[in-house]
Amino acid sequence: MASIHDQWAGKSVRVAIPHEVAFDYEAFVRVQQSVLDRMGMAACCSDIDIRWDVLGASKMQPDFQINDAGEIVD
Repeated sequence: MASIHDQWAGKSVRVAIPHEVAFDYEAFVRVQQSVLDRMGMAACCSDIDIRWDVLGASKMQPDFQINDAGEIVD
């Protein structure tokens, strides 16, 4: 039977985070631990490619609007 690690080994996971988290060490560690827990990999993430997409502040505003072209309108 394959282990949980074998299920994720060699695969990529993309995680989008706001820039406030990306540049706050303690916040980033909490998010990283949450991602690893959800993957069943709390103790080790070797051979797992986690790609962190850092989103700009304007994309994280709760009251933003999107126009018909799919662009964010401030």
